[in-house]
Amino acid sequence: MIASLDQFQDPRPAHIDPQHWQEWLDSGVDPDIIAANVRSLSGEEPYDYLCCSEKLERTNTGRLASKWLKSYGHVEDGGWWCSGLDPLNDWQPMLWGCFKPNLPRWEKPQGFGSQGKEKRVKYEHPPKTQTRAFFLAVPDHVWEQVAERYSKPISEEDRQHSFWWWAWKYNVPTIIIEGAKKAGCLLSCGYAAIALPGIWNGRRKATDTEPEALIPELQHFATLGREVHFCFDYETKWKTRIDVENAITKTGRLFKQSGCEVKVIQLPGSQKGADDFIVAQGSEAFEEVYNKSLDFEVWQAKRLSQLNHPVKQIVNRRYLGDIDIPSSAKLIGLKSPKGTGKTESFINLVDQALSESRRVLLIGHRVQLVQAICDRLGLPYVTELKSAEEGATLGFGLCIDSMHPNSQARFSAGDWKDALVLIDESEQVFQHLLNSNTDVRTHRVEVISQIKQLFQNVIASDRGQIVLSDADLSDVSIDFVKGLAGVDVQPWIMLNRYLPKQGCKIHSYEKPQDNYQKLIETIEEDTRVFISVDGQKAKSKWGTQAIETDLRNRFPSKKVLRIDSETVSNPNHSAYGCVSELNSILGKYDIVIASPSLETGVSIDLRGHFGAVFDFALGVSPADAVRQRLFRVREGVDRHIYIAECGLNRVGNGSSSVKSLLASQHRVAKENISLLTRAGMEFDAVGGVNVDTTALNTWAKMAARVNAGMSVYRETVLQGLREEGHTIIQVAEAGGNADSLKASRDENYQQECAAIQSSEDISEIEFKRLTKRKSKTKGERYRERKYELKQRYQVDVTNELIELDDDGWYPQLKMHYYLTLGREFLRGRDKRAAESTFHEGKSWLPDLNQSQLGTAISFLDKLGLLQLLNRSAEAHDRSPDQEWSNVSEELKRMAQLAIHNRWQIRAVLGVTIREDYTPIQAVQKLLSKLGLKLECLRKEGPRGSQVRIYALQLPEDGREAVFQAWLERDSQSVSDDTVVTNGNRSINNLCDYQVA
Repeated sequence: MIASLDQFQDPRPAHIDPQHWQEWLDSGVDPDIIAANVRSLSGEEPYDYLCCSEKLERTNTGRLASKWLKSYGHVEDGGWWCSGLDPLNDWQPMLWGCFKPNLPRWEKPQGFGSQGKEKRVKYEHPPKTQTRAFFLAVPDHVWEQVAERYSKPISEEDRQHSFWWWAWKYNVPTIIIEGAKKAGCLLSCGYAAIALPGIWNGRRKATDTEPEALIPELQHFATLGREVHFCFDYETKWKTRIDVENAITKTGRLFKQSGCEVKVIQLPGSQKGADDFIVAQGSEAFEEVYNKSLDFEVWQAKRLSQLNHPVKQIVNRRYLGDIDIPSSAKLIGLKSPKGTGKTESFINLVDQALSESRRVLLIGHRVQLVQAICDRLGLPYVTELKSAEEGATLGFGLCIDSMHPNSQARFSAGDWKDALVLIDESEQVFQHLLNSNTDVRTHRVEVISQIKQLFQNVIASDRGQIVLSDADLSDVSIDFVKGLAGVDVQPWIMLNRYLPKQGCKIHSYEKPQDNYQKLIETIEEDTRVFISVDGQKAKSKWGTQAIETDLRNRFPSKKVLRIDSETVSNPNHSAYGCVSELNSILGKYDIVIASPSLETGVSIDLRGHFGAVFDFALGVSPADAVRQRLFRVREGVDRHIYIAECGLNRVGNGSSSVKSLLASQHRVAKENISLLTRAGMEFDAVGGVNVDTTALNTWAKMAARVNAGMSVYRETVLQGLREEGHTIIQVAEAGGNADSLKASRDENYQQECAAIQSSEDISEIEFKRLTKRKSKTKGERYRERKYELKQRYQVDVTNELIELDDDGWYPQLKMHYYLTLGREFLRGRDKRAAESTFHEGKSWLPDLNQSQLGTAISFLDKLGLLQLLNRSAEAHDRSPDQEWSNVSEELKRMAQLAIHNRWQIRAVLGVTIREDYTPIQAVQKLLSKLGLKLECLRKEGPRGSQVRIYALQLPEDGREAVFQAWLERDSQSVSDDTVVTNGNRSINNLCDYQVA
């Protein structure tokens, strides 16, 4: 490490002018690095370095053409030159480099019609030559510094080569930075830094013949497992910051594709470059920033969560309080941390609107939560309109699912022109609208159309206003409203920068059982606890039901309340309707267990009641939702959390690239529409089938954010908590045990399966009546579930069937059936499914694609899966050509085809095929879509080189009976001739079906 610049006593070498020497010293660069890489030039010398390209025009005498002499005449006044070493030429001095003239030239903006001021060209690079990267020559003492930092050896053989050869050989972590001086500063501090001449110069754009790629010298360093850190300048201008982030994104993805571990260093400011920061703050301060580098996926998620729109008012308040919003503001954004009373701030806004005879519309995404906020604001919820004294005169609150004319709200956007529209927790409301599989999916096209018209009407009206409120408010939500409204309205944004003086202590556990053990110990100490989990299903080991049963068994004297989607809507349960009176009700309980029903919009303000909060985040809820629910209890008590390393749920093709997500949806939709056209569906070619481009782009941004967070789930959650000012305490493995919890889960689940199986059968009319009811008893839920299973499988409902369905059996069976016996019914099935997603000729592409099976079936067929099924038979009839191994030519061909088309397979089938998969692994992945697998029969060959032999055996899980029932059902919907044909088909020939 360099202690201070004053300690540099090395004399200036003769080839460097004093001002150039001092300039590099002022950037914190080691004198030996300066001496080895920098040279002062003047007169005609710069031409020899800059004008090296053979593409430059010259006279017959070899002299540069006059236009070049005229353009570069300023270099004769002198400047410094820096190049470095060439990794593509055995680390010899690189011919390419940069020249910083003492008197820079001025340059006009480029491009047709370009306007603006002329700018100084600070650095010159050889014209007519592709830009390269700087690998500065490194003296021995700096080399040893880097080796010490990363604990890498330096052998005698290494010393025969160069520092960079050694750094490449040992996969030394590397920093990518802009500017040779900054690289020199980082090298002086013991970091292996490669400099680019500009943020975009690490990659080559795609051409008609070549894909986008890293420049060759960076590709040389893009070795498997190498840490690559980006450290570009701290920028304050919004456009420049976006440009920098885009450059990191595109170049970083190329490094990721080569197997590197990409991280992003975020300079805190106010110094712009890394060299300025190190000179001002010291190398220790940079080391702290370096150690906080964000994983690429975490950085990507954070980037898509930023608020870059100009802020009109910045405050620092414990509670947001009254907000003085200009009457001219049409789109208002309120970004304020959790627990700062954002919802309370709505009260004055509502009172003011009502005093001006403007109606108020409150939009949320969870019934219980919207009802609770309506109570606080004095507004009726939509179901209370008939009994409310004023009816709908004042306005009302509703879930975004109900924003269509056919709902109980009979919603019409035309009724709200001058309204005050409040959208609390807007990020999650819009996420729910665009991606949820709940009731909104049935009417998603209508809801998007209505909310688009609502935004247009409100913003175009004289007094209308839209308020977005969220602790994590981002550009994504604001741009969504602006895009739907269709006008470039400037948002009025208030930012509350309040952070608690002392955040909470958050204990992070490596294993869920260790967190559970701490939970038990805490309750044994007579401490009241609040517990958050991902779900409530009886089959879930870490769901509300299993934890409730186990804790009741352990602590029979404690009062336990379970809050989830089932209990809050069960009129016979203590949690029924509890959200509206949460603080008064929770004070009566020692242990409260909550599912994501309380994820957003809830503030638990009890003081001195709960002594600790526990959370089990298994990777189901998005990372930001976990942070939200962890602080529903506002008091600053300790938090204890288990977070899965990787999340479970991905959106679309699972990519964290907006471009990839959109491209995937459009490609799959194109295939689906082609198949549906052959099935007889007609499409309006004008404008396409997707309901709205802005909405789809927003879906992709939110999906990319979720997917990026899921890739590094634990770190994403923890990083967000750190930035909120909380202290993370990593808890060592404690050997916790959750056997009793598993036993409770198993007991609950078996009881539930038995209860569903023994429930009375209900009619279709009774089922439809139940589905419309928001309040249901447990018995009614069981009867509803039994009816659904009976209709789904067309066979008697048994405990085994219930368990298989809970394990995801249905989509596997559908795929198997339509690939084989049900193939002739596939077009009809897909046509009906597609029609259910359309409204007035428009659909929502993600829903349309998700509803279709034809493209997926076609893919499996082309990959050879049907052929594989056809070759299978009963075990006693098996012949050698029905057995496979990793050396089987047929499986090798299938695997090669799958690996070659792995991106399409991911988009269409949702299956990840890795490049390093063996043939057996690739085929097993494909078979898993059907709920099938190859079974290992035996090993063959001599010891040490044995080969495993596999065969496909149909599982004895009852699918034959289901397929026969489906075949009979589907046969009823076709012509008599087809029925006769189908009647001759035997279910026993399941693996011997040929496609017509």
